[in-house]
Amino acid sequence: MKRTLLLFISIVLALGASTLGTLAYLTDSDGAVITFTVGKVKISVDETEVDTNGDAVGNGQRVESNAYHLVPGKSYPKDPTVTVLKGSESAYVRMLVTLTKYSKLQEISALGGANFQLEKLLQGLSPNVWILYGHTEDREADSITYEFRYHQAVDASKAENDMMLEPFCTNMVMPESITGKELLSIADFQMVIVGHAIQSQGFQCESEAWNAFDQQMNNTKGESES
Repeated sequence: MKRTLLLFISIVLALGASTLGTLAYLTDSDGAVITFTVGKVKISVDETEVDTNGDAVGNGQRVESNAYHLVPGKSYPKDPTVTVLKGSESAYVRMLVTLTKYSKLQEISALGGANFQLEKLLQGLSPNVWILYGHTEDREADSITYEFRYHQAVDASKAENDMMLEPFCTNMVMPESITGKELLSIADFQMVIVGHAIQSQGFQCESEAWNAFDQQMNNTKGESES
């Protein structure tokens, strides 16, 4: 799933505007004109295209989403990747990974059973690059959402090209020991991966930035529903 985010926070920009601006002084007078520019943050999220059997197609072109025909013991290419577009200000980046049919996933012993383990489903996770900061269960939607944060802020403000970050993972695998009944129970399960980015300037720490991001998103959602 692809997300492109253009995020402005007026309070933060007001406090930190001088670090984003350019100065143009009138040298022939006692006054001064100061010009302020507003930064931007933009990202995209994609992964390697595969066919319905989970095999990579073409020359490794990237797509927004894939559909898989699940087979026990098969490994499928899955490398969701965030790209920070050139010109973007220094930003924190995270991925939210949501799995549906969570109660059914918890019934599959090969995936950890009641103590479901994401690493048994996804291979190539890099815990020092994409750091797990927690998860949230939604019993009504029967889903679980994991929050992974990129290990450092990314600054593409002076980059000549877009900056592709390390993939979140490399493969999705269906354990050989999964039974046909268990596989059928998750026949229409979905994995939804969303990328977020927010400017790093103006915040004392990353958690403060993401709290501001979530609050703004919640306020926007509330306004759209009213």
